[in-house]
Amino acid sequence: MKGSRSGTAGVKRADVVIAAAVLLTALGLIAARLFAPGAVYAVVTVDGAEAARVRLDSASGVIYEDGHVTVVSENGAVRVADSDCPDKTCVRTGRLSRAGDRAVCVPNRTVVELTGGEDRIVTY
Repeated sequence: MKGSRSGTAGVKRADVVIAAAVLLTALGLIAARLFAPGAVYAVVTVDGAEAARVRLDSASGVIYEDGHVTVVSENGAVRVADSDCPDKTCVRTGRLSRAGDRAVCVPNRTVVELTGGEDRIVTY
C-alpha cells in the first residue's frame, strides 16, 4: 500500500500543540512555586518560650519589649533596636528579612528568628 504510514512515528501538528501545552503548564507551575509570596513571621523566644510572633508584612513598630531587649519591625524586616547586654552583638546583627535569619542575645536569653516563607525554597 502506497502512502500508508501505519507504524511510522511522524510528528503531527496535534502532537506539537499537546507537547507545548504540557510544557507551558509545567513552566507555569514551577514559576508559581518559585515566586509565591510565603508569609514570613518574626518569632521572639525568651528562655526557650515563645514571647511574641508577628507576620512581617503586617507588623510595624515595637513588636517586643521587656526592659532588657527591644525588637522593632519596619519595612518588612525586623531588628533588635536596643539591648542592655554589654557587647550589643544582637543589635549589631542588623535587619533580618528572610526566613532563617536570626539574632541572638545570649546574656538576656533572647532569640529573634524569622520563620516561614518555605514556599520560596526550591530543592532538587
